[in-house]
Amino acid sequence: MADAYSYLTDSERVTFNETSRLMQLSDWTGWDDQLEEWLDITQAWIRDRRAYIAAIAEGEIPHDNGPGWDVAHRRERYDYLHKANYSNAAPHAVCQLPTEAGTDAEKVYTSLRELWWVEPKGAYSEQSGRRQACTDWLVERRQYVWRLAEGKVPGETPGWDHADRRQRYSNLQVATKHGSAYDSWCKSHNTTTGKPNGDGGSSSGGSGSTTARDRALSWMASHRGLNEQPGGSNCDSRSDGIRTAQDRCVAMGSSGTWLRYQPWCGVWCANAMEAAGVNGLTYDLASVEWIEARAKAGKAPFTGWTTDPSRVRPGDLVTLFSPGQHVAMVRTPGSSPVTEEGNTSDTSAQRTRSKGDVVGYALVAYP
Repeated sequence: MADAYSYLTDSERVTFNETSRLMQLSDWTGWDDQLEEWLDITQAWIRDRRAYIAAIAEGEIPHDNGPGWDVAHRRERYDYLHKANYSNAAPHAVCQLPTEAGTDAEKVYTSLRELWWVEPKGAYSEQSGRRQACTDWLVERRQYVWRLAEGKVPGETPGWDHADRRQRYSNLQVATKHGSAYDSWCKSHNTTTGKPNGDGGSSSGGSGSTTARDRALSWMASHRGLNEQPGGSNCDSRSDGIRTAQDRCVAMGSSGTWLRYQPWCGVWCANAMEAAGVNGLTYDLASVEWIEARAKAGKAPFTGWTTDPSRVRPGDLVTLFSPGQHVAMVRTPGSSPVTEEGNTSDTSAQRTRSKGDVVGYALVAYP
């Protein structure tokens, strides 16, 4: 059965992605009145579109295909469009662009640009105007940072080393597809997804090759949907399930079965990291509190700790809800990261978490 997203028209698809991206960014510090206006406009478009689909389906508005909810996937489209307004809504694709050291405003506009990067044009004129306005803001900011650094703004301190201007200018060159920083970025990154090529990992995130990270995430994907047996037991009887993962985690420095029937979110991450060949693994990974402390100390199997989603790469870990409570592996970084999780409602599953859920990120030292 096809995903309901695939039934959306072009205008519905792009507006769903635009609305959900704006929803993700709406609680960021750099959020401003212009972005609020755009969110209001896109939410109104979604409401009007759903009303239009309902009116056609109910025969209130004539249509060449006739009335009916089962015609042209109207029921699926009507229901799916509503998800754009959910707090955990997420666009189906973005390109990860550099935002390290950027101001709050630069980060939020660059993060919106991450959506428009993979949408080469708007689906209708008003949307194309918003897309261009986002790019124009970033171009103007790039030019302003250059003028600041060159001492061409009266009353402002000049210099490239002041206020992280060199890094910010580099970020803005990439976001606007301009200059030497963009050319260098293109050589070292996938220009569609923004992921580093091969093992040319970013020093700001966890280390390691894309292949190793992919192996960890592949392990997670192949172990989704494993429910506890019985529910609430923190265990099962499968040959390659929760119990086996718990025993495998114990074997990372000890022996026995003492992790059975214990919370297993950290165990799940440890097993995925083992599948990727990460060094320095230990049964202590069963403890979320230990993961947080270890990452903050920059000790194996981690390279560091951050609360900045722009520094996170797929395969890094994210701790959630409150310190020491829950850990997951990041599949898609961002303000509302897509995660792979164990011990989530008694099962293993992919989730989308809101910015407010995130405590911080443990950056993994992949080989």
